[in-house]
Amino acid sequence: MKIVYGLSAVLWVLYLVLAATWQPGWMPDISLMRRITTFECPLNGLTRSIFAVAHGEIIAAFRLNPMFPVYVAILGYLIVTTTRLSFGFIDSVNAKPILAVTAATIGLTIIVKFIDGWDLRH
Repeated sequence: MKIVYGLSAVLWVLYLVLAATWQPGWMPDISLMRRITTFECPLNGLTRSIFAVAHGEIIAAFRLNPMFPVYVAILGYLIVTTTRLSFGFIDSVNAKPILAVTAATIGLTIIVKFIDGWDLRH
């Protein structure tokens, strides 16, 4: 199981590196929610936000996804936790707090995007 945790951490770090280096025009549309339901996903724009921050465009990053700092913090927590699990520094993790924070963040993202005039359908 430790190998799975280590691989998970590596994949998340790889995602952050790719998100920071890919050109937005090269990024495929991978929103499964939009493909299935035609509704916008609360996470929409997160990868482009990470790219914008990596290139010093903080305002553009907030326009793409206003809650991106929280999502990146959650990813950072997951990377650190899975790394600690894979090296045996901790034996288990209580998932309830991180799930609560993630659910609250997704809810706040929806509220913020509605206030900003978010178009539900794409």
